[in-house]
Amino acid sequence: DALNAEVHAAVAAGATLVQLDEPEVHFRYSYLKDFAAEAIDRALRGVPEHVSTAVHVCYGYSKNIAEKRATPVYAQAVALLAATCADEISLEYAQPGHGPELLAGAVGKTVALGVLSLDTEAPVEPVEEIVARAEGASRHRGRDGVRRLLRGRGGGAAPGDEPQALGRGAGGPPSALRRGRRRPL
Repeated sequence: DALNAEVHAAVAAGATLVQLDEPEVHFRYSYLKDFAAEAIDRALRGVPEHVSTAVHVCYGYSKNIAEKRATPVYAQAVALLAATCADEISLEYAQPGHGPELLAGAVGKTVALGVLSLDTEAPVEPVEEIVARAEGASRHRGRDGVRRLLRGRGGGAAPGDEPQALGRGAGGPPSALRRGRRRPL
């Protein structure tokens, strides 16, 4: 009920998109699977139709996680979140190495993907690689099923946010991301 009150306070302040960050659904899936969807629905209960709702699940902050690898539990978490009333699921996609098959669990949801690897030790991806990742997801889900693909911050950035460089050079992800945003899908 406390989260629901915070959500409604944000809406009253003019928010048109409310996103809940729920990494624990991934990290503690076996413990949370029986009640997580109900808890998320309770947190989003009563949100007006003109306000979009989203839930974000990730692998943790890039600067704190040395190596991220795709795990089967993440796909289970995506399917669990698809069972909630949230309009959108925001996913970490590039850095752990997920492919379009991950999106099969997001039935009925709009999906926002993090198409950049924010690994501070990895080379900066060329814009063509970023766009190819976005196009692959778009082909798998169709244009209407993928919203605002070209995002930084692992998929959790709000619309219009610029990505974080996380210590990488000025010619790194932000400029590649901006160039990728200009290319039509």
